[in-house]
Amino acid sequence: MRLQGNEYTREGALRNALLATTYVQQEQPDLDKALALGDQAVQTLTGQVTSARCIKHVRNLVGALTPYRRTPTVRQFCQDARDLIAT
Repeated sequence: MRLQGNEYTREGALRNALLATTYVQQEQPDLDKALALGDQAVQTLTGQVTSARCIKHVRNLVGALTPYRRTPTVRQFCQDARDLIAT
């Protein structure tokens, strides 16, 4: 069974962005999980779905990652998300 439609992908992007932010804000942050979920959200929002609310949550995720911006994978994610969150 495959669910389709913008509503489903929008909800997925929203869920991924929120969950990614939660992983960053844990007492022991899990950056790998956060970045994987964040990447999925950015890909969905770049190619398939337009949602100001989801983009706001990706922007919040980038903000939550600020203390880790010297980490190469975090820096790469923030660069990948830059065009999306600039809108």
